[in-house]
Amino acid sequence: MDAQLLPAPLADGVLDEVTADINELTRSAGLGYALQLGALLVTRLYGNSLEVWRSRGTADTSFRKLARREDLRVSKTVLHRSVQVYELYERLGRPDWKHLGVSHVAVVLALPHDKQGGILHAAESCQWTVRELRDQVQSGVSTPTKPAGFVRSIRSMERMLARRNAFADLDRVQELSIESARDLFATVASMRAQCEQLEHALAERLEAAVPTSGQ
Repeated sequence: MDAQLLPAPLADGVLDEVTADINELTRSAGLGYALQLGALLVTRLYGNSLEVWRSRGTADTSFRKLARREDLRVSKTVLHRSVQVYELYERLGRPDWKHLGVSHVAVVLALPHDKQGGILHAAESCQWTVRELRDQVQSGVSTPTKPAGFVRSIRSMERMLARRNAFADLDRVQELSIESARDLFATVASMRAQCEQLEHALAERLEAAVPTSGQ
């Protein structure tokens, strides 16, 4: 946008108030924080108009002046991303997301507008991780597919193991009764056998993807 067409930045007193409000919001986190921050910026800097935001974006003189403030506790990137997330949320009719976070929404921001809602709906319904959503986006499929059961199971186990060391107290095995130890042993053996089957299937898939010599 031509800088000559942009309005003069807001007065320092107004930006003082906006900065204070933003810094207060940084005490929270997550999607709710991004939406509140985005709403605050659109209201205070863009006259509560998403159309104005879409036309000016980060070229807006007040936005640039705000982002340069040394007493602001967030970066220009966070400011920009928050308004992008808020704009998408409003455009999609304020969906009731219970499993999606800012990182999920960020994955789809570069997609065409008519593709964003469908894939986010699928991500919410299937409770995809950010990685799973990114895989769907990168695959370029027109209709998102629900991951196979074994994929969801492995990802769930991965998340559980990442949160804590699930086997940190193996010394307590001796506390188990013989019957409990026998039942748990059978469960672990069954899980291992299934994981070995999956490992073998994945190895075959990877081998098939490697071109043979001469091709």
